[in-house]
Amino acid sequence: MTGAELAFGQPLAGRRVALRPLDRRRLAELHALLGAGDPRAWPLRGALPSLDELEEQLWGASRVQYALVARGDDRTVGLVQGLDEDLRSGTVAVGIAVGEELWRAGWPLEGLVLFLNLLIAGHGYRKLTLEVPAHGVDRFVGSSHRWLEDEGHLAAHAVTEHGVEDVAFFSLFARDWDRDLALQVTGNARAGAGGTS
Repeated sequence: MTGAELAFGQPLAGRRVALRPLDRRRLAELHALLGAGDPRAWPLRGALPSLDELEEQLWGASRVQYALVARGDDRTVGLVQGLDEDLRSGTVAVGIAVGEELWRAGWPLEGLVLFLNLLIAGHGYRKLTLEVPAHGVDRFVGSSHRWLEDEGHLAAHAVTEHGVEDVAFFSLFARDWDRDLALQVTGNARAGAGGTS
């Protein structure tokens, strides 16, 4: 791992996915990716803005965000953001957008593991929150349920590309985060590394 692949002492690259800063190239690729999907999906929430408007919207929403990039061909496949940051309380909400066909592939979620690890082990947040529409709970939460706490549901709360849906809220506490497992999952574990969380 090179110094360019670290932020706050944490890896920004895994086996298949890397987190890259949002520069003009990544923003243009992200704009095209989001424009190919349903504009009701997050983070557009209704209409595809111009490239300049998208840049303003994204930076207005988050100071901690990265493009998800496929390591094989260096293309932008999604976005991860830390939203509604509360530094005093040590909390932040997590947003992720990935092309619909890539959700089915599953491998871009390695980028989410990298990002969660960066937020907890790098930035020091003590609690991450995730808002998940009903259609995404099974595919998104899946095997992660052992780390996630169910914070509740709001009935018929969001209009999405799937209609009016319930929304589930989950939290991930730093005390429950297994950094060593995250490093293994992303291919960043060192041989013989100790068992610290």
